[in-house]
Amino acid sequence: MAYTGSSQLQQIADRMRGLTRSPDAKMFYELLSDSLVWTDEIPELSAGQVASQRALRFVFRFRSSLMLGKPEERYRVYWEEAQALFPDWPGFDPERRSPGLRATYESFHAEAMRDLGNLFGEMGR
Repeated sequence: MAYTGSSQLQQIADRMRGLTRSPDAKMFYELLSDSLVWTDEIPELSAGQVASQRALRFVFRFRSSLMLGKPEERYRVYWEEAQALFPDWPGFDPERRSPGLRATYESFHAEAMRDLGNLFGEMGR
């Protein structure tokens, strides 16, 4: 995978810097990045910023890999660039990559895989 994050993350950096941690943030499982994400971590993005959303998914994935104790090095460059561009982003809170979240991640992941299996099983009927 060629690294193309620079312009993509730079494109949304101002919006990311405007995000603050919310005590009411809800955690959810984001299937495309196979990651836990909180609602206060995602800015409103325009249709022209779809590529930036992809780069942000790489940041989510690296964080989840840290939580799992298995850093996926191919995504580290996105994580480091994001830290440089928007260091106060709520997603960098150490609690959000705590190994204590592993069971929660595994539960969400397993449920998503069951749902996908059911969906594709129904489609094949």
